[in-house]
Amino acid sequence: MNNRTYPQIGVPEPHHPTSHHGNDPVKVEKIAKIGQYHMTFFAEYLEKLNAIQEADGSLLDNTVLLYGSGMGNPSLQIM
Repeated sequence: MNNRTYPQIGVPEPHHPTSHHGNDPVKVEKIAKIGQYHMTFFAEYLEKLNAIQEADGSLLDNTVLLYGSGMGNPSLQIM
């Protein structure tokens, strides 16, 4: 359970309760902001991998990555 807050991107509420949005448009927008914020860090990581050169291409060229969520719709989770 992640109760981290993200005031730096306009989401002062904890992540976990926000993810149980119940299709509330305000909460859906906030959970999307959190996802975009996390993706910026993943993109930076990919850029760093791409900058490291190996004999046959970049480290990114020789890496398999998977990024995703453990839940399709946390709002449907039964607690």
